[in-house]
Amino acid sequence: MSSLIDHFETQDDNQPTGLSECRLGREPTMLLAFTGDTDEVTLHYESDEAVRSYFPCPGHDCPVCFLGSAPQEFFLLPVFNVESRRVEVLRISKKRGPDSLGAHLIPHIKDPDVSNKVIFVRRDGSRYRVEVRPLSETADRGAAAISAFQTACEEGLKLSSAFPQLSSADIADVERVRRKLDAVGGFTPKEHSDESGDAAE
Repeated sequence: MSSLIDHFETQDDNQPTGLSECRLGREPTMLLAFTGDTDEVTLHYESDEAVRSYFPCPGHDCPVCFLGSAPQEFFLLPVFNVESRRVEVLRISKKRGPDSLGAHLIPHIKDPDVSNKVIFVRRDGSRYRVEVRPLSETADRGAAAISAFQTACEEGLKLSSAFPQLSSADIADVERVRRKLDAVGGFTPKEHSDESGDAAE
């Protein structure tokens, strides 16, 4: 027999799937960096209550691109969140500048002793502040969570899975997007077409 208590008490430390975005705010988020390897993605942001998140651009058949909103380019960096004790995905804009998150993080990611540091990251509007402090010898370094994450990546886990996976049809059905599409005569993603190639009514 297996223990229900053991299962739920250890789940957070050993959960390789169900990635989430590491969201930043004015209160510092404490992170441990364990790799400099990233995925590159193009994302849109949708403020509709049904989504309220960034999501991967589906490509040439994208309703949001059709409406004239270009996706933004980001690096996705896996980090260990000290508070949640999970591996989360940090979204880093490719845009350069002295106030960009990437510019503040790079010197610390390049530090050969970064595994012994805690990175404090905060965001105030479009400005980021990064501070580094020594990691306590007794601190949880997230070894179990990081190992499970790395195994899951070897099995095909993508960092982009931290964001809603919306098809072109899903996006077109979001109320805020649908209102704008209706104003310009509509838009029918290929997923809404039947096999003969005729648009679905």
